[in-house]
Amino acid sequence: MKKIIYIGVVSIFVGVLSGCNDEPKSEAWYKSHPEETFNVYKECIDSGEASQNCENARKAAISFARSGNAELENKFLPLMRK
Repeated sequence: MKKIIYIGVVSIFVGVLSGCNDEPKSEAWYKSHPEETFNVYKECIDSGEASQNCENARKAAISFARSGNAELENKFLPLMRK
């Protein structure tokens, strides 16, 4: 019985620690990672989330949509219209 309780406590502890690393990525980081920016910003739009992470992804997405790079503009402009 003690082993089950110990495993349960350790599992909860590991779960809590893994959720504590939600520090938002910077706008500069997103500007260096267009694919991640697209995925995160799309999820933010779909979920309605308004976190700092979403704001940083939004700013980077706007930069990509105005970048002059046709491939990035074609990818990000539809997100700007949502």
